[in-house]
Amino acid sequence: MIYNYLYYKSFLFFKKQKYRKNPSSKASGVVGGLLLLNVFTLFSILKKYIFEYTVSPLVFILIVILTIILSNLIFNKKRLDKTIDRYSDYSKQKLMTRRIITNLYIVLSIILFFIFMNNLAI
Repeated sequence: MIYNYLYYKSFLFFKKQKYRKNPSSKASGVVGGLLLLNVFTLFSILKKYIFEYTVSPLVFILIVILTIILSNLIFNKKRLDKTIDRYSDYSKQKLMTRRIITNLYIVLSIILFFIFMNNLAI
């Protein structure tokens, strides 16, 4: 739900900017960045509380590449058409609720990343 709405709003934002060639690709990049932030936060929480491990630079780069590829595969043109149809039928109140929940999710993801990011680097 959150990622679909974020994809939808990012697509609309990039579509309004006339110089963007492929707004759906840019929107999936935004979603991929948030997914990547959450993956690294999850790895650092696992490292702190469950078991100790080290991440080599190659694995780190592979995680980034795979997360971006995965987000581009999931959020494609076909998914965009369905998402636009679904959110265009929503009322302003429902869209406002989605916006608040999505913004809270983004802020909490960033805060948790900065709290736990030391664990991943050590």
